[in-house]
Amino acid sequence: MDWPKIPLGNFKNSKIYKNIEPVFRDDKDIDMVIGHSAGGSAALELEKNYPDRKITSVTYNAPVFERGDPE
Repeated sequence: MDWPKIPLGNFKNSKIYKNIEPVFRDDKDIDMVIGHSAGGSAALELEKNYPDRKITSVTYNAPVFERGDPE
């Protein structure tokens, strides 16, 4: 049931993100995350939520959704 969370903008509440976020948070040496499919969405979410870490994310077939900006 994690897929609907992507367009709703709350993928950080997904099971896959909750599994990886503590590992990423506790290991400051991680500077690259790679993921396929929902794992790719989790990698992108980590990159977005930790801008100070300046990580590189590599994704393969990651489902993404971005809301349009009226400006």
